[in-house]
Amino acid sequence: MPSRIGFLTDVEGNWEYLSRYLATSDVIYDVGSIDNPVLKLREDCYFVFGGDGGDRGRATLRVYKVMVQLKKDYPDRVFLILGNRDVNKMRLTSELHPSQMKRIFELPGQKWSKNGVTPLQFLKKLINKNLNMQEDAITDQQIMEHNTTANRLRWMLDCTYGAAGDFERRRLELSDIKQLPKEKISDEDVVDSYLNSVLEGGVIREYLDLAQLAVIVDKSIYLHGGIMNGENPSENCLGMVPNHPDTRISDIREWVNAINNWSKQQIDEWKRQPYWSDDNKFRGGDSLMDYSLYGPEGVYNPSVIMSRHLDKLGMPVEMPQYITDALLSSAINFMLVGHTPHGNSPTVIRQEGNTGNKFYIIMADTGYSDSSCPDGRGSAVSDVVVQGEHCLISGKLQDGRHIRYHLSSTGGDPFVGRKLIIDQKETYFIKARLDEVTIGLRTEYLICSHKKFDVIYKSLQEDEIRTLLLSESSLDNSISSIHCSPVKSRQAEILYLKEKQIPQIMNRVISDLLKNRPQDPIGYLFSSHYASQLETLPDND
Repeated sequence: MPSRIGFLTDVEGNWEYLSRYLATSDVIYDVGSIDNPVLKLREDCYFVFGGDGGDRGRATLRVYKVMVQLKKDYPDRVFLILGNRDVNKMRLTSELHPSQMKRIFELPGQKWSKNGVTPLQFLKKLINKNLNMQEDAITDQQIMEHNTTANRLRWMLDCTYGAAGDFERRRLELSDIKQLPKEKISDEDVVDSYLNSVLEGGVIREYLDLAQLAVIVDKSIYLHGGIMNGENPSENCLGMVPNHPDTRISDIREWVNAINNWSKQQIDEWKRQPYWSDDNKFRGGDSLMDYSLYGPEGVYNPSVIMSRHLDKLGMPVEMPQYITDALLSSAINFMLVGHTPHGNSPTVIRQEGNTGNKFYIIMADTGYSDSSCPDGRGSAVSDVVVQGEHCLISGKLQDGRHIRYHLSSTGGDPFVGRKLIIDQKETYFIKARLDEVTIGLRTEYLICSHKKFDVIYKSLQEDEIRTLLLSESSLDNSISSIHCSPVKSRQAEILYLKEKQIPQIMNRVISDLLKNRPQDPIGYLFSSHYASQLETLPDND
């Protein structure tokens, strides 16, 4: 039997979220204490961390520490993925160097935007706030007085890392580690903790050394972002290696090895030359740092770190058929990614290959599960476990309800990942099957619609979903939908058998067991009486 593979991604320094995951996971667990966590991997299991260990919580250093140690303890069964929030820490060695502090009047903003806030603009706003001065009245002397390494780091975090406020969160984390009041943690202490984390012996430097851009385990591939530009699906990075941009490697496993070798070379280059050259034109690892950025002014960056499988509104988008077929022909049935927060539980994009086998993209970053909570997550947590051609997703939503469903290359839940059109105009996708234990043994599904940052959730019963799917008259391939006649379609017949006949049989089984209470319930269930009823079900599912 294939091993179980646990997948967790985008913890982003949130220890409370990691703790909830550990309490839920059947793959890794904590045998340590709050002050000294020690993670263990269960026998015959694998674990993949999808990257982005820090930036948005007060436990960034702790998260990296336990992930690095887990990899060291189980080097052949634990895999770490490079995310943008991991790779961008390589910038610290060069951009906080004294040579760059002098360049305050000439440094640009972030690379991907013409309107990005420059370090000079950031300082002027800071002086305006602290001294209540109009920006045009600020002198060069005042700028240089505020041009500290701590303020340069604040600019990097707030304006280029997407980690506003993390300077103060690091101060809190250091106060926890050193068991001192936060007032005793100086700005210099905070700066040193960032720099030390990427110098030799630093925990983020260790993470970068141990991590890779992609990994294939059994029948699943793991990346931080994905392989496609959801806003233009013809743009993708499958087979592309940055140092050979004009060629594509057709063999999927060979491609994964090539991009991992390239990222390793880039990290080694960064370690050899961590600072800008004298002419400020070269620093080690700069190509990998660029690989973890958005393209300039919205141009797609063909990167497995930055790709997104979503359209402009944030709705899931299928990959082109040839990509799906290429992955399936390489015996890959699942692609698991993070990077893009997408609601209160994993989002599934369901596709089908030319052979009829199903392929699933599972987007497991739930960093914005509950916007009403300070950490954006609330109490939501999900567990994603892949085993061969099967995947089990379970967890708790932000409102306390539970989800649980099974995906398979040849069957599994028939609805999750499909698209629904309600009232002939509103497009939703079926996000998760609600656990019947929490809803009174009814079968209900959570459906979801994204309009950029506006997310709408609804719950529908199984019969309502089937009615909507069967009533759709035109084929729309955004997410594999069922468009068929209730009378003539074999798909409808299969759905009916799976979703109606099996529950009816199980209801009779339960009633029979309660009535007769046999001494050998398992043997009784596999008697010819029930086996004859199961023979009527379709073979292909």
